[in-house]
Amino acid sequence: MISGRLPDALISMPLHGALVSRFYMARNDNYKNIRQLVGIAPVNHGSALADLIDSKRLLYLLLKPLICLYFRDIGSSGAVANMRTYDSQTLELNSSGPGHDGVIPGVTHHIIIGHQVPAQTKFISKLMGMVEWLIGTSKEEYESYKSVKRRGYLPTRVKLVKNGETVYRWTAKGDGAVANEQSILGNITPQLIRGVGHDDLTKDPTVIKLVVNFYKNYERS
Repeated sequence: MISGRLPDALISMPLHGALVSRFYMARNDNYKNIRQLVGIAPVNHGSALADLIDSKRLLYLLLKPLICLYFRDIGSSGAVANMRTYDSQTLELNSSGPGHDGVIPGVTHHIIIGHQVPAQTKFISKLMGMVEWLIGTSKEEYESYKSVKRRGYLPTRVKLVKNGETVYRWTAKGDGAVANEQSILGNITPQLIRGVGHDDLTKDPTVIKLVVNFYKNYERS
């Protein structure tokens, strides 16, 4: 959500609007009109959950038409595709700037993310658990999923590099949609909101207070 386009305006980005806002700032030097960037559950480095749309597992391919009835825009184009961790536009954006880390100089960056969200028992959560099992890439990945569930947390899919190899696992260090480390941008220290999931962060009183505080207490550097 862009709250203004005058000098020193604040940009606040609920959910997957992070990439849209950052692309806006990077285009035609629009960042010069922005003083602060507040990311709420930002998908800065993509979501490993979105990578699942390219799964080649036979069961997933057979059930994909049914899945699409419940989860729209899960095809090879659109918003979900743009949130894949290996999307070319996202990779280019995150290598921009003087530090080649996607951080824009002259703009104060803030990041607010969910962390260690309690596991849910709703129908939609159970359905997602089945979908995630169907399209998981390995036994190790599914074991990590069950491990997080046993600890009482909502699993978040994360993309890791181990011994030079890219692997997918599940972690409690996320909000159910985006892993914490794939929200963090550069060396910016995030604000962790424990126990609050991706869709609820913008409605959380603590988050609202943080955003208002960022806006009211901004000081020119």
